[in-house]
Amino acid sequence: MPKPGTFLRKCPSCGRRFHVNLVNEGLLRDREVVERVSQDEPLRIGTGSSVGAGGIPRSRPYTPPMVHEEGTLTTDIKEFEDSYKCGRCGYQWSEKREEESERTH
Repeated sequence: MPKPGTFLRKCPSCGRRFHVNLVNEGLLRDREVVERVSQDEPLRIGTGSSVGAGGIPRSRPYTPPMVHEEGTLTTDIKEFEDSYKCGRCGYQWSEKREEESERTH
């Protein structure tokens, strides 16, 4: 989380840079989205080469058996509102932003 200070933002009023200060940063909403996920993964057996026993090539490539895996994917979504003030002309405005992080179980 950035601390209040000067940022490389452009003032929407006067267009100047290097004069914009972060006045306030506030958390508007914190929510969690949980969804069940499943995927098929190849079973990790052998090297998966297309050469059979004794070095004789197989007629078709080796396709490993599939394993079905299930789990949950949790997405944390935080919505912030940052307030800025131009140190040159005094114009104040706010910008909203979101931060997302995912974790699986």
